[in-house]
Amino acid sequence: MDLCIVFENVFSNELILKQILSKLHLKELTLCRHVCRQWYRLAVSEERKRLKIENWFFAFTRFKSYDWSSSNRKVCNNFAELLKAIRLYMSDFGFWIRPRYGFVFYGTDEAIWIHQLCDYNVFLKYVPQDCQLVFIHTPRGVVGSDSLGIPQEVETNKRAAISYMFTPKFMNDDKCGLTVFDEKDNLSQFDPKQSSDNRKLKALIVFTTSGVKKEACKNVENLVLKYSQLAVGGGAVGDVGLVNRQNSNILVNRKKLIGMAFYGEKVEAASIVLTTETEESTKDRLQQFKSNLNFDPDISNSLVETIGFIIISSFRSVKVYGKENVDSQLFHYIFPNVKLNGVLAVEEFGINYFPKTVIERELIKSRNNRWHAYSTVIVLVHLNKS
Repeated sequence: MDLCIVFENVFSNELILKQILSKLHLKELTLCRHVCRQWYRLAVSEERKRLKIENWFFAFTRFKSYDWSSSNRKVCNNFAELLKAIRLYMSDFGFWIRPRYGFVFYGTDEAIWIHQLCDYNVFLKYVPQDCQLVFIHTPRGVVGSDSLGIPQEVETNKRAAISYMFTPKFMNDDKCGLTVFDEKDNLSQFDPKQSSDNRKLKALIVFTTSGVKKEACKNVENLVLKYSQLAVGGGAVGDVGLVNRQNSNILVNRKKLIGMAFYGEKVEAASIVLTTETEESTKDRLQQFKSNLNFDPDISNSLVETIGFIIISSFRSVKVYGKENVDSQLFHYIFPNVKLNGVLAVEEFGINYFPKTVIERELIKSRNNRWHAYSTVIVLVHLNKS
């Protein structure tokens, strides 16, 4: 048989094509759209199946300080290597999903503002134009998950680190939704007296600059009081902002507060504030937390997954445990299938919300102060995107 006919039969067979397309990254999948109508239809179908949140994590252990004051903004070789590693990864592999939102947590001990980081075009060259980028900078440190899903707490006095979380573009249905807001948003769309069940708020994650936290969180605080069942977490960091792109122009909007609101009937969530003082008591508290969830965090597939946000006091590990990386490792021991993203913060914001424990739920409205010190706040968000 003619070899050309063999190949034609193979590459027109839908079962074989589906298997091939399922192995490709997004940029390769996009190219396949242009082959023919059949490939276009199958490529689009494959893209729409990819609803799992994508996590990346980069750290450089021999990080040294660098100088932004020079006119050409030279950096030392170590930081340049970190940026190079990110570029190489993005150019070689790129995205698996088509991202709707990109959350970038970056920890440096120098005042690298968002627009300065963007000058290096580390993110923007490879991120689709319609993906909204959110930047959270912390001078204390970042928490991210490595390729094996093991979380790492990276303090900025030793290493530079960048952790990414990209949400899929098709995760925008009212039944399983995510929206980003800032300090000017009154969040009226989530008022329980006005919103439908599909718009019911399930979790709030907020990051604010430390000097204006009370003013910036006013709308968030007011909304929390209206809910008896709501997971809440966040912290005070160095700088937050949004990056908007119009053609070749980059517009960076620095904010006082950036928040994420997860909502919908197919979203479940829970939150915990750890103030424990021993490893054993922390493990017990996390076990109690897990046993009082109304969802299974161990289920993970293309349509159902649990994501985790962690905000750790930058002084907690050394002050409480006398060593680093304790809370995140204990969390991974109890929740091995949940990837973490987060920061080491100046102060932590959050409440205990255990869905199955009535006492913990009733304490939400009674707490006047949701800001904490020497604590760790964890928020779990369970997404059913079917």
